Amino acid sequence: MTPFNQFDETLHEHGALQALDQLADYFVRQERFHELFEVRKMQLRWRLELPIHQWQPIDELSESTGKKLEAGLLEACREVGERWFACGNVHAGWQYLQPVGDNALVRQLLEQCEVTDENAEAIVDVAIGQAIAPEFGFQIVLDRYGTCTAITTYESQLGGQPISVRRGPAKQLVRHVYRELMERVSQSIAEREPDAVATGLSLRELIADRHWMFEGLGHHIDTTHLASTVKFSRILDEPAAIDQAIELAEYGQKLNPDFHYKDEPPFANIYSDTLAFLSALRHRDVDATLSRLAQQARASLEQDKNIDSAQWYVYLLDQLGRGAEAVDAYFALIQPHLGEAIMVRPIAPDPLTLAKTYQLYERVGRALLEIGDLLGYATCQTISSQDLAATEGIPTSSIGPNE
Repeated sequence: MTPFNQFDETLHEHGALQALDQLADYFVRQERFHELFEVRKMQLRWRLELPIHQWQPIDELSESTGKKLEAGLLEACREVGERWFACGNVHAGWQYLQPVGDNALVRQLLEQCEVTDENAEAIVDVAIGQAIAPEFGFQIVLDRYGTCTAITTYESQLGGQPISVRRGPAKQLVRHVYRELMERVSQSIAEREPDAVATGLSLRELIADRHWMFEGLGHHIDTTHLASTVKFSRILDEPAAIDQAIELAEYGQKLNPDFHYKDEPPFANIYSDTLAFLSALRHRDVDATLSRLAQQARASLEQDKNIDSAQWYVYLLDQLGRGAEAVDAYFALIQPHLGEAIMVRPIAPDPLTLAKTYQLYERVGRALLEIGDLLGYATCQTISSQDLAATEGIPTSSIGPNE
């Protein structure tokens, strides 16, 4: 009996819902999930007593029916999306699960996928491109495609993402390059000094007093890869990863000047300037680094209205837990120039984030009041009230005009 005959027989003997259930089971077995979705929509509309052939917008239905229709459609999307993931079609799965808005589910499904040559690119596209599981996706890139592609992926797909999204992949890249460099440096030592003991040592210890490694144009890794990795490492917040990045920068300093690539202020000298910044993150020579950044911030603003240096200055203050100074620096060096500034991407936390992090609502509110930012001031005061209510265990919905 053909599927057509089965559908007709069940329809006439048991009704439309059972016939559609049977048809749905058939499409599941055939892995025809786009058609399964259409069947689920028909079943839903049948149960809600809506016409199958006339698809009026949800806002034209009663509130109750509209909510049931919307919930049912999302549930159908969830089912079909999960089925596509289960059979390895990541792009199709994401197409259906995106409206559901359950990123935790998508992350779980991605991590359960068997990575193959056929689906690796799609997994990376969703994991990184959609910021669903950036570290999972970035590890796939590192393992399957290598350092060069990983750096390109970081720049193209992660470059515009928030620091919180970029930080994990930056750590992965630092660890990967550090391990790669350690292997090659150890091999070089074994070839030159067969009796040397190189196990259990750090990169810093391996290259100490071995000036022969850097004679002429001596190097042990693609120097552009090293420079990019050091550049990305500035947003790290894990001490162990920062320490590895510091050693990479120290290695870079020893390279021939031809390999000391230029970067934008405040990191014009990519290795020495980044090394000082990373060292400050580890609470070494903090005042000297902050002083240099503040001077560079003012110079860049005077020269070409570039606020990148000011952003890194505020960022470092925040990372060091110096919230009040970060707030003052933001309003002194960044806020007055936002309208005319040249800015690549946000680096420093905004004032409202600083206010919430350090409970500096009064300080931030006063600064917003002074510059006449009514919306910013109102937002700051409202967040402060919400935090106070949460601290006192008072539902914000119950706070009236006299409370």
